[in-house]
Amino acid sequence: MAPAVVNDAARRRTWEVDVVAQSSSGRLLAIGEAKWGQIVGTAELDRLREIRRLLDGQGRTGAEGSELVLFSGAGFTSDIREAGQRGEVRCVDVAELYSDGSSSHGTR
Repeated sequence: MAPAVVNDAARRRTWEVDVVAQSSSGRLLAIGEAKWGQIVGTAELDRLREIRRLLDGQGRTGAEGSELVLFSGAGFTSDIREAGQRGEVRCVDVAELYSDGSSSHGTR
């Protein structure tokens, strides 16, 4: 896992991505956004969806099915929690981030 920059040539801009997870073969597994001091809402999820769309359009292996992950130290809006319950995004809160892995605290 590492941060990355995604080029958006059509808009002449780049998108910074906080977390990119890929397999040993380079297949994209997940992309994520991390916010420590603010509640994460739909803007962050929409941003990840756009980045995934760009990566898919660029032919990045695994982009279309990659998992979207939001990390937050301050929590999530109810819209994001509901999206997590529908399986649209994985929400990782402080409890899950610092857990020993024996239980799942995040919303998925």
